[in-house]
Amino acid sequence: MLTGATRGHLFDSHRPQSTRDRLLAPRYFREPSRSSLLATRYFLLLCFVSALHSRVQTRAATLVNIASSDFDAEGRLVRRISAAAGSADGSNSKLTDTVVELFRPEAPDLPVAFLRLEDAEYDRSTRIIRGEGRVVFETEEATLNGKGFEYDLAKGTVSVKQDVVFQSATANLLGDTAVAYLDLTHGRILQSIEVRGNVVAVRGPHGSPELPDRIETDSARFESASEKLFVKTPAHTWHGREMTELRIGSGTAEFPLGK
Repeated sequence: MLTGATRGHLFDSHRPQSTRDRLLAPRYFREPSRSSLLATRYFLLLCFVSALHSRVQTRAATLVNIASSDFDAEGRLVRRISAAAGSADGSNSKLTDTVVELFRPEAPDLPVAFLRLEDAEYDRSTRIIRGEGRVVFETEEATLNGKGFEYDLAKGTVSVKQDVVFQSATANLLGDTAVAYLDLTHGRILQSIEVRGNVVAVRGPHGSPELPDRIETDSARFESASEKLFVKTPAHTWHGREMTELRIGSGTAEFPLGK
């Protein structure tokens, strides 16, 4: 005999189901098949292998404690480039904490100048090292530092893009930009330096008495060979607290550097 509860259950089982009821029915939540599980595991394995291969490739492209040397036609060491780390991409190499040592051909065992660079990029096709970080160039006679640089190995020039500070025993220069000209075959590696933009020149501790205490100009050139400072005019000069406006017909004034 069918009770009311039983009849209700039977009638409910034949009642048309709504879309929501069908979606929530247990048959729509079956356990995944064996083939589905295998396909998922295979896919995850491929992802893992691909990531591992990419990581190995990245590590292989990154080197540490890099060193490279340049020699003259007679096989004498003239330049050594060292970096804490670096990576290569075609003809370009990215370098970190780079030091360039410069040597005189007749004394290849003792560096006579150092160029210290932050993160840099070396283009081997043009032989130019450039970057946007700090740069410091040191010789026995002078120091040049600033921010943003380009070192042209073929031309022997070091360009500084901003915040230029040049210091020597005879004169100190401040300015916006600078280009230093190097020559490894002469007694002084730093042949000259041109500083441009808002230039301030100050006499050094061993500067000539003929050199003003302070000079303000748009451009100045420090020459080691002639031991002279060439200043673009008009310019303003100071001797003590006395300021003078300097104008030269040729547009350039020259001052001796040494005593």
